[in-house]
Amino acid sequence: MKTLEVAGLVLSVLTAMACRAADTPPPIRFTRPDRPFMLVSPEELTVAKAKIGSQRWAADGLKALCARADEIVANPNLFPESEGGWTHKYVAPKTSAKLKFDSKSPRRHLDPSTGEYWTGKQYDDAWNKHSMHITVDQQEVLAAAWTLTQDKRYAETMRTVFLDIAKKYKTYRLHDKSMVLLPADEPMGTNALTGGFATAQSIDECSTFTSLAFSYDTLAGSGVLSEAEQKQIEVKVCFYVLDLSCT
Repeated sequence: MKTLEVAGLVLSVLTAMACRAADTPPPIRFTRPDRPFMLVSPEELTVAKAKIGSQRWAADGLKALCARADEIVANPNLFPESEGGWTHKYVAPKTSAKLKFDSKSPRRHLDPSTGEYWTGKQYDDAWNKHSMHITVDQQEVLAAAWTLTQDKRYAETMRTVFLDIAKKYKTYRLHDKSMVLLPADEPMGTNALTGGFATAQSIDECSTFTSLAFSYDTLAGSGVLSEAEQKQIEVKVCFYVLDLSCT
């Protein structure tokens, strides 16, 4: 009797699984459009260009955008040499004043209220994260400028920066959210569930590289990158970030 009960239970489970499988919709097949497509659609781009040609405010906006892009081309900000930390720690311990960010001063940080410089890992880590923010913002400016003008200088500068990111990202060490570096052989996610490589915590890491993804999609569709360079960026940065976010 017990054998029949067990057999009946197994049969019921298998039947339920078969029914559930039959009710499961087929996977969605996504065909990626030609790049670039993330920053703006072709329809939106057509409308934007029409407004630039007919509206003074739009033409002035493009002029201002290109002026900013030209400044970036002349002096692009690169990712830091080491991991980024908490930006709220970028304050002077005596006055609580926000330290002044200087892209050329990664190890000495100025309190503008007193003229005193501060040094230390927490300030360096915060400086690193500020530097990453600037790079992300600059790439968005260059991506928009290239999309609207097709000026190859903007795409070439993006290429330089993204290849530099790919070179540096794999050198960043896994750390927990307190910026404590973990052993090189630490299994990803074991003791750093909320930590990261480039930033203090995984949610910041995903946010940073999600923003960069829009710019990278524009760059990948510009024709400036070779296949080898594209693979280098996507393997050393994009897929690595995805692995981190899925742990």
